[in-house]
Amino acid sequence: MITNIEKVCRLTIGKLRRQFLLFFKRDEVETQIATRSGKCHQCANCCRLVFRCPFLTSKNLCLVYHSKARPGACAYFPIDSRDIKDVEISCGLKCGYFFAGEGQERP
Repeated sequence: MITNIEKVCRLTIGKLRRQFLLFFKRDEVETQIATRSGKCHQCANCCRLVFRCPFLTSKNLCLVYHSKARPGACAYFPIDSRDIKDVEISCGLKCGYFFAGEGQERP
């Protein structure tokens, strides 16, 4: 069983990894995103990894989801299956996205 400290550390490392990839390896991110399937359920679970996003309303709706103000980290989430695993670790729910060939079983 994962402790709260381990969970926070893992989720924080995930946030830092995604920022690094977006700033320094954007081409690799875009290649990886091309292998992503599924769709966002707008459940806001990824918006509460480590801390709650300031763009979330009290009803867990994103104020900037359909705007140009949406941060890159949000627009590209999930970058890979590690991000999906972070959502599962954080809240125990499945993300609407999946990556073919990485053990994700989806309809």
